[in-house]
Amino acid sequence: MDVVDLLGGDPGGGDWTAFPPPAGLTLDTDDAVPIPRLDRGRPCTFVAATAGYPWPHEGADAILLFFEPHTRTAALTYDWS
Repeated sequence: MDVVDLLGGDPGGGDWTAFPPPAGLTLDTDDAVPIPRLDRGRPCTFVAATAGYPWPHEGADAILLFFEPHTRTAALTYDWS
């Protein structure tokens, strides 16, 4: 079983982009690649994704991790598509 399915690069789309992010984040979908941003506009960098279903029974299709280095903020989101 792969622990990490995707490391860096483009996180791709999916239903994780279809819903508004939690308070403190916005989702920039103006470019081809969706980018979460902190409320002050700092972009988050996509770090990695892994399939969610090996962890709990019938989990998410993907768990995505983003990081903003200046504030050292990590954000997780889930894709259920």
